Amino acid sequence: MISRWSLLIALLLPLLALAQDGPRIVSPASNQTFGPGDSVDITFQYQNLGTGNYTVDIYAINSLSNPVPVVNITTAHDVPDGNSTGSQLEFYMNYTYSGWKIPHDTLNSTFWIVVNEHYALSVVGNVPASSVKGPALLLHNSLGVNVNPSLSFAALTITAVAMVAMLL
Repeated sequence: MISRWSLLIALLLPLLALAQDGPRIVSPASNQTFGPGDSVDITFQYQNLGTGNYTVDIYAINSLSNPVPVVNITTAHDVPDGNSTGSQLEFYMNYTYSGWKIPHDTLNSTFWIVVNEHYALSVVGNVPASSVKGPALLLHNSLGVNVNPSLSFAALTITAVAMVAMLL
């Protein structure tokens, strides 16, 4: 029979995992496709942990199995801090980082963006800053989305003429 302590621990572990969740990217949508040079606004949601200093690092990785940043979108970017006063407190806050341009020849056809939040809470005193990493968001890098339609039509026409010439 399961002891009461085992049951209590089993019920509290999922809550502990939720408490350690980092910033969640709200926009762009998962699996969205961008072309090199496209401007991307990254909106994410982070926890209101109270007053203090909040910064984020946003970066792109090419592989989840090797999460080394290949593009640093921004580092130590200040975001509004939370508050812990009042009767109506928001548990989560939203922020948008605007103007990131998809680089040429750096990212794979599929890549992920990650938001890493750093915070130093003023109510804690001299405790060092902590950080928490959010889940990675999958995006696609497609060279085909930037092809000029008239260029595509020209390539199709040349292919059709070549096929007709082969038949003759």
